[in-house]
Amino acid sequence: MFCFVSKLKAYEDKKVLVFENKQYSYKEFLEKIQEQKEFIKSIKKAEVVAILGDYSFDNLALFFALYLNKNIIVPITSKLKKVQDEYIKEAFCSKVIDTNTNEIKKLNTVEKHDLIKKINEKDEAGLVLFSSGSTGKPK
Repeated sequence: MFCFVSKLKAYEDKKVLVFENKQYSYKEFLEKIQEQKEFIKSIKKAEVVAILGDYSFDNLALFFALYLNKNIIVPITSKLKKVQDEYIKEAFCSKVIDTNTNEIKKLNTVEKHDLIKKINEKDEAGLVLFSSGSTGKPK
């Protein structure tokens, strides 16, 4: 198990997060991460996975479950299908998790960006974030 998970266990009863006026403990968070790890068991290590959905307790646990699975994570909060499709393509995603329907969709992506290949070679997790900076289209 990863070092940071062991550290989280030390804070078991302390509050880690407040979401929609509900407080969550580290213990609850670790339990939800474990539940999400079970949910993503069909996703292989090193795959690029988009998370479609807004920020929430469950989605944060999903993020960490994918991190522990050594995936490259692409969080997408836009509800616009056109934007989602663009980001998924740009990030070379092989799987998409729609957190509104709890579905994992497999994509037929065969290409990988050189940076993704380098992360895979290092056997590490990764994160793809899109930002428009001060102007223009997110990249």
